[in-house]
Amino acid sequence: MLTTENLRTGNGSCLVTDGESGAANPKHPQEKPSRQSSLGTIKLKKDFLELEEEHGNLTKVCLPIKADAYIRGETEPKVLVLLKFKDDRGAWHELQVPKAECKDSKSLIARLLNCGWEYFSPKKTVLLVLDELLTWCSPQKNLMRVEKPGWHRNGESGKKVFIYGNQILAPRGEKPAVYFYGTAPFKKQGTLEEWKQFVAKFFAGNSRQLLLLSAAFAGPLLGLVKQPNIGILLHGASRSGKTATLAAICSVFGDEEIMGSWKATANALLQSAVERNDLVFPLDELSQAKANDAGEAAYDLMNGSSKSRLNSDSKIQPVYRFRLVTISTGEQSFAAYLAKHGLMASAGQLARMLSIPFSSHGVFENVHGYKNHAALAGAMAMNAQKYYGTAGPAFIQHLVDHQEEIEQSAAARIEKIQDTLMSSCADLHEAGLQLDVARRLATVAYAGELAIEIGILPFKNGVAIRAARTCFKAWNRQYEAEAATRDPVFAAVKGYITDHLASFIPLGEHRSAKGQPIGFTHTVDGVTAFLLTQQAFQQQLCLQHGKSAVIPALKSRNLLMLGARGTPTRQVTMPGSKNGKQSFYVINSLILTTV
Repeated sequence: MLTTENLRTGNGSCLVTDGESGAANPKHPQEKPSRQSSLGTIKLKKDFLELEEEHGNLTKVCLPIKADAYIRGETEPKVLVLLKFKDDRGAWHELQVPKAECKDSKSLIARLLNCGWEYFSPKKTVLLVLDELLTWCSPQKNLMRVEKPGWHRNGESGKKVFIYGNQILAPRGEKPAVYFYGTAPFKKQGTLEEWKQFVAKFFAGNSRQLLLLSAAFAGPLLGLVKQPNIGILLHGASRSGKTATLAAICSVFGDEEIMGSWKATANALLQSAVERNDLVFPLDELSQAKANDAGEAAYDLMNGSSKSRLNSDSKIQPVYRFRLVTISTGEQSFAAYLAKHGLMASAGQLARMLSIPFSSHGVFENVHGYKNHAALAGAMAMNAQKYYGTAGPAFIQHLVDHQEEIEQSAAARIEKIQDTLMSSCADLHEAGLQLDVARRLATVAYAGELAIEIGILPFKNGVAIRAARTCFKAWNRQYEAEAATRDPVFAAVKGYITDHLASFIPLGEHRSAKGQPIGFTHTVDGVTAFLLTQQAFQQQLCLQHGKSAVIPALKSRNLLMLGARGTPTRQVTMPGSKNGKQSFYVINSLILTTV
């Protein structure tokens, strides 16, 4: 108990409840001198603080209040005291107060009153009680202040906690050593079983939607599996269920308030991304954005940080950093949307924002017995407004409890899924961009499979992988189809080689060739290559765009195998020929799978 003697020595707890004893604290002996006070013992009753004076008189002072912890910033040295208090309706609240302000009870009382706290004794008595209560307070908890949700190191334990909304999800047996001071728009309604029955079930049999649903669960995984940010754009004709799909994706973590808008300024968009760190960021129709802003925003979102900018006062704005999965919809692919406005998408943008087209059936391949797509979309959207916010936190709690196991096993599982995706395209070699996309989609599929395994998604094992494989093939078909738009010179060169494959004969058969072939196939530097005669290269392959455009297009992709001195032609020994060597334009056969 806190007595006048305790106050003079600095020993003991600053606040006791009925039945507690204020044993001396050996860590803080005689640290602070006592002011003269007539205080006795301060007791925390159920609904108020009570002062028991030395002669046994009891005084009802105020609603309950206590100092719970010290809070320090991740970088700043400022120390805050976390006060917990009850308001006039019986609800507990928290208030962060600078440590110095705890010694000025007069100004503190005004803040507390504005938050619903009340006192019952004369103000002079209340001031004295608060002054003594908070001056001698020495909370045993020290918390690190963080301002964005997601994964955070939990003190010195080596493990991580996950901040989700106003919750701190910690591993079993661990107490959180962080304090969240930020905003997170996540709500909950209904039960997980209801969400599975009335929302998740509509995703079954629909590959594109299953991919997006898996992607929603991939957000919390990125920090554990050390994978980059992921963006997916589902595109196709309007009035096809895209809005309902986004609403259902939102329901994993909350209601539609978590959806962002392409209309927002760059700063506002990135701030919204920070508020969804380590989660999913649904964004409305891409057509809402300005083309220039969309290209820059997509790069920033997928890069996980904003660029350093000056504000209107010529001061450097803070750089936002975050990990997340961005999901959006549109009527066109990302590349087509930018091209429509006279812009060309870079390879980096296309790898970061994956454009997945609808199937031939539209966004829904399975309408689950409904009359048409519109009827299913309506039911899905309506149910997503009733049941939401239960699946996401349940999945995150599993990640928190099994974080070490997942960190050790995830890489091998993701790599195996990636191999499955790459092998699904028979003629696809491990070109850099395709491999990068397959890696991202493999991470998404792994998240979906994990959610199935722990009972959060009501599907059979393998469903998420099959959906990712279908979507990867659809992405690759579209990417190759758009190659001509992105680079017409290279598209023409690749088209020429593809159209004339039958005209290339093995170099060893050159002596038996009838007429003058356009070229040969031969192993050069350990790889299969196409050898074009100078005449065929200059007069046929370069006919449309010219030699000065074709050679750079091949060089930029490392497909033109240069001569000994860096010349575009290369001397090749002709088997069994007395003429020795002949000059060819040598093109790596990877041209057939390069886009």
